[in-house]
Amino acid sequence: MNYLKLIETLSCESNKTIAPLGGSAGMLLFRQIVATGYVVDLEEELDNYFELVSNQEVDLTFCNGLAGLSWLFSYFNEQGVIEVDMNEVFGETDEYLYKWMMQQITIGNYDYLHGAIGIGVYFLLRTSNKKHRKYLSDLVDGLDKIAIQKDDGAIKFISVINHETGAKGYNLSLSHGISSIIVYLARAVEQGVNTEKAKVLLIGSVQYLLNSKLPENGEYNSVFTGAISNEIPLTSSRLAWCYGDLGNGIALYQAGIITKNKEWEEFAMSILTKCTKRRDLKQNSVLDAGLCHGTAGIGLVFHRMYLYTNNEVFKEAAQFWFDETKKMAIHKDGIAGYKAWHGKEGWVNETNLLEGVSGIGLALYCWENNIDPDWDRCLLLS
Repeated sequence: MNYLKLIETLSCESNKTIAPLGGSAGMLLFRQIVATGYVVDLEEELDNYFELVSNQEVDLTFCNGLAGLSWLFSYFNEQGVIEVDMNEVFGETDEYLYKWMMQQITIGNYDYLHGAIGIGVYFLLRTSNKKHRKYLSDLVDGLDKIAIQKDDGAIKFISVINHETGAKGYNLSLSHGISSIIVYLARAVEQGVNTEKAKVLLIGSVQYLLNSKLPENGEYNSVFTGAISNEIPLTSSRLAWCYGDLGNGIALYQAGIITKNKEWEEFAMSILTKCTKRRDLKQNSVLDAGLCHGTAGIGLVFHRMYLYTNNEVFKEAAQFWFDETKKMAIHKDGIAGYKAWHGKEGWVNETNLLEGVSGIGLALYCWENNIDPDWDRCLLLS
């Protein structure tokens, strides 16, 4: 991939959404990390984004709105590439995000990409501030109030799993489900936030995930399904960051490492090792190259696991999936040859981090240059 040419292309693109995952700020993250010698005036960009916010009714979510934007500039501040008083710049909007987060958790919208957990992940970057630690603690309390505890101690969280039909169930995924809760609670424990309650919820949530394994009868090619509901049949899950064993496994692995639970850690390793052998793109529903559900996202998860473990099986798997990513650059009218598959809409040009070339380029660049992709915290991978 010609990264500098892609930077020039992205610099000419416009996008009316402001978050790194679903909007134009992902281009900014790509340019800042990839472009050696390419000067990005981040303070000017911050002013530009606030002007955009002031001129539209802005989404508040992590995926498409203010929480994701706030996370991005907090990340830049942490990395020392921008020097601003984050409490002064984001103080008012943080209070607004906190109130929205608590409203959403009260009604059960814990969704990472589009609900309360995403706001909490942003606040995890701000734990040096007492106010933000209270925000994080209150989210733990909110999770406790909506938790459904089973007789065996397992804890589950109900949500809408099909927005077209309104069907409800228990989502297991990293993008929208219990695996994102597991990561959030593990990080809360790590940061000493509402520790005892967070530990109880974490143990119960992991127990529910472990109880949700698919039958080992040869009918399924994955350990977990995507979601559990009386209204949908059990099926194998795809190989992807968003849904399935990759996300479940790396969530469980992080929880095991943070809490020093060897049983969780070893089970996570067994799941993720099995994933390294799943290489049939059609069978595993791998259609494009994006981070969300494509080849680059699979490669990024394995890259992260290689950095966690130094296990060559993950390095070799990451190489396979990044090689497949390069093969995806076949669209003559795509950006750097890439397009995202949008089902009924067909192939679509996307620039964002989650499905588009910003994410594909970042993952490839970090792999090819042996760089720790620590920005993958916005994907709950570290």
